[in-house]
Amino acid sequence: MTASKSSYLRTKQIEAALKATAFTGVATIYMSLHTASPALTGTNEVSGNAYARQTVAFGASASGVVLSSTAPAFPAPTPANWGTLTHFGLWDAATVGNFYYGDALTNSVATSIGVPVTFPVGNVSVSET
Repeated sequence: MTASKSSYLRTKQIEAALKATAFTGVATIYMSLHTASPALTGTNEVSGNAYARQTVAFGASASGVVLSSTAPAFPAPTPANWGTLTHFGLWDAATVGNFYYGDALTNSVATSIGVPVTFPVGNVSVSET
């Protein structure tokens, strides 16, 4: 999975580069799951049925790409499933917050009641093009 930069992050980075407006990244990044494209603002995020964003960390950049250094594990949906997951997002908060990146999952995930959703280390990537 490779992520695309959000409108929020694009604005912050261009203001930092061209207007000397300070912008500091956050210590904790949260991964979200989506049933359709999050576009540039984080829309279509799953909600309810025990869903919660999960923390994810990233390793050092190599050739302009960072890979997840942790394995985000989402709780099992209950009492109903979350539908088919098609996209992911990265945020600066566990709820609400600012959307940073989002993109399609390499493979869609059809959720099932009682079955957690996990992503292996290195399965989430972010690059700048």
